[in-house]
Amino acid sequence: MNAIKSLRLTPVLWSVFLTVAALGVVLVVTFQTSAQTDTNACILAIDGSGTFNGSWDDTCLSEKEGSGGGTRYARFYTFTLSGNGTFTATLTSSQDPYLYLLEGNGRNGTIIEENDDADGLGRNSQIPEIDLAPGDYTIEATTYEDAKSGDFTLEVEITEEEITPVPTPTQETSPPDPAPSRAAVISAGANHACSLGYNGEIECQGKDDHQQVSDHPDTNGYTAISVGASHSCALDEDGNVECWGSDEYGQSTPAQGQFVALVSGDNYSCALRANGDVHCWGRFEP
Repeated sequence: MNAIKSLRLTPVLWSVFLTVAALGVVLVVTFQTSAQTDTNACILAIDGSGTFNGSWDDTCLSEKEGSGGGTRYARFYTFTLSGNGTFTATLTSSQDPYLYLLEGNGRNGTIIEENDDADGLGRNSQIPEIDLAPGDYTIEATTYEDAKSGDFTLEVEITEEEITPVPTPTQETSPPDPAPSRAAVISAGANHACSLGYNGEIECQGKDDHQQVSDHPDTNGYTAISVGASHSCALDEDGNVECWGSDEYGQSTPAQGQFVALVSGDNYSCALRANGDVHCWGRFEP
């Protein structure tokens, strides 16, 4: 009676099929490839600078061909920069080491830097200090030649700029409006009135048909105010008289010189000098 026997041996590198026809027995011997690589064991996440000891074997392979065009053993170390930083790495071993710095988090990233021999003796591979932007990076520690196992030491120095928090903008508040000046003197005419504040500033209100309100001086430093029917006059701190509004009868064309007091009627004004002289202008109607 025919019998089929199957025998599986692992790990091996090839398959052999043997058929013994004369005995009516088919013997199948299957040799499978070596144990699959444990990807998680190949990649180690690091938090920053440090010294890392490891070893190469056929459980962790590089994606890049070796000097002979074959497979190289490798180990991978990943890190993340949240700000700008610098990076330096040195790989030493009794084998001829080879270093890669890859972009991204994994073994297939684009090569940023690589180095074979830093000291010329084939025992030291180094990536000198380089600037890095924020992102994920992978260090690949491998060998120059194919299928070289052994121990290694990887020294990594990573510096990262401190991120200064952006201050939260505060809403600027405008200074409070100045309090309205208190009136020291108020003078009223037929249809408008003007006040003189303690700070010497003039304010006018009322009918403005001859600009007797809107044309008032906009500076301070006045000491007296007097209002007529449609004109107004003020005395400044130097003793000069200034008038505005209707000038139909010359009531807004004051006398020149220095005065100490001021008074107005409907269509005229008069000012008193320090020596007692009185000067009037405009039209007086008894």
